[in-house]
Amino acid sequence: MVSLPVPDLEFSHVPGSTFATPGFRSSWWVTLKPELQPKSPKASLVLMYLHGGAFMAGHPLMYKPAYRLWMQQMAEQGIHVRVFAVGYPLAPEHPFPAGLHGVAEAYDWLVAQLGSSEHIILAGDSAGGNLTITGLTYMRDRAAGTVQGPAAQPAAAAAADTSQQQQGQARPAFHPPLAAIMISPATDFTNSSVFGQGLPEQAQEQLEQQQTQRSATGSAAVGGGSTSSTEQLFHYDYISKGEGDDVIRLYLPQPHDVAGLSDPLVSPMFIANFSGLVRRELLVVTGGCEAMVPDIHRFVARVTQVSPELPVTHHVEEAQPHCYCVLHLGKLLEKGAAVLLPFMLRMASGSSSSSGTGSSAGPA
Repeated sequence: MVSLPVPDLEFSHVPGSTFATPGFRSSWWVTLKPELQPKSPKASLVLMYLHGGAFMAGHPLMYKPAYRLWMQQMAEQGIHVRVFAVGYPLAPEHPFPAGLHGVAEAYDWLVAQLGSSEHIILAGDSAGGNLTITGLTYMRDRAAGTVQGPAAQPAAAAAADTSQQQQGQARPAFHPPLAAIMISPATDFTNSSVFGQGLPEQAQEQLEQQQTQRSATGSAAVGGGSTSSTEQLFHYDYISKGEGDDVIRLYLPQPHDVAGLSDPLVSPMFIANFSGLVRRELLVVTGGCEAMVPDIHRFVARVTQVSPELPVTHHVEEAQPHCYCVLHLGKLLEKGAAVLLPFMLRMASGSSSSSGTGSSAGPA
């Protein structure tokens, strides 16, 4: 990957070998140069960022211009922000749940470095948006011992670790972040607007039966997005028709397994509840003409239905594509910052500037 220099930024390398999850790539601390940081910050935030790339591509530093803009504008408001950009494992070499486990391990490491999670905002776009909410759900359920499916194996191993049991720590605790941001997240791998259109007929029939059963039992409506409006959206978005099926084939070990497609840690549309995932709020940002917008609308509706106590804001930027607010094209970064920065400022309003700035917590 060609990485163009971006002025005003400093980088600190966190090697992949820092983490035990196989396939972990380099991660990076990204900060403004000292002379550009606020002299007497009113508050501090750490943005743990999960890049997009269909679970198979991308790089932690692919959004350097966005990181710079966000940190500069926050510094102008007296808020000190650092970005921890994570090189989580990628498919197909490391299919699900490797990326999910990598995100959890990186988050645990970050909390240990900072000493708390109260200044962390967990954020990501597209696949990273998916891993933001599924990663939080996994860590919450891991602490409760309720993880199921393929992702449960490491959690079960941790629970059986006798050394941890002797220390009274049979399961890792979950320390929810201050807030979370999901940018154009992938939310439904079943028969939705982008994903699942190329599934075998038998798998599609099973998914339709699942949806019928949920409707009959009065469960919150999930899955089964309309494709008619999506056909038009494909004319405007840069996501191509059939791309979702390529993701399914390469990300999931058993791509046509209905149980795997509807695993809540794969398709967050199926998460039972969102309680306790963040300390304060969830922000979802969507492009108005992106192909996944029907899925994302249904996801937000589900969050508000099953967890009304969680404050969630859904911003739809009309006539903009997938992940518009991290694209260094025209005025898209500025459009995105106009949404993201007020949210981060509000989240920082109760934050102390003294926490998490020690040498063990990465660059200042």
